[in-house]
Amino acid sequence: MNKLAFSGLLSKSSGYSLIELLVAVTILGLVVAPFLGLFGGSYQAIAASNRQTKAVYLAQQKIETLKSKGYEQAYEQYIVTGDSPQVEEKLPGEKGFVRTTSVSARGTPENGVSTYPCKLLKIEVNVSFAIRSKEEKVSLSTYLSER
Repeated sequence: MNKLAFSGLLSKSSGYSLIELLVAVTILGLVVAPFLGLFGGSYQAIAASNRQTKAVYLAQQKIETLKSKGYEQAYEQYIVTGDSPQVEEKLPGEKGFVRTTSVSARGTPENGVSTYPCKLLKIEVNVSFAIRSKEEKVSLSTYLSER
């Protein structure tokens, strides 16, 4: 009787066969594979957003630096000396970004006639960078007046 009970345990099949496991893994792979492509696309979108945010930061940084100098010093540096546009190709700590700063006088007399009632400097900062082999550009502009 012992022998019969023992042989009954051996003849019962429990668990999954190799073919069942292969089919389950194949179905799982077919379901999961499209989601893996989404992760790659998401990573590229995050990297592009990061580079664009850095470009905006670099443009804002330059504008704030010029505004802190004041009208007279900015006028002297960019208009009188003719240092506009100024191109910075190697920004410290930022690889792959090119910043161009243009300052133009507004409201100064031309031929004795003032076009604006006050003196203004228009500050334009463009930051160029590449995203997925495509050239992108962020442009910010502001005005600086004589106080």
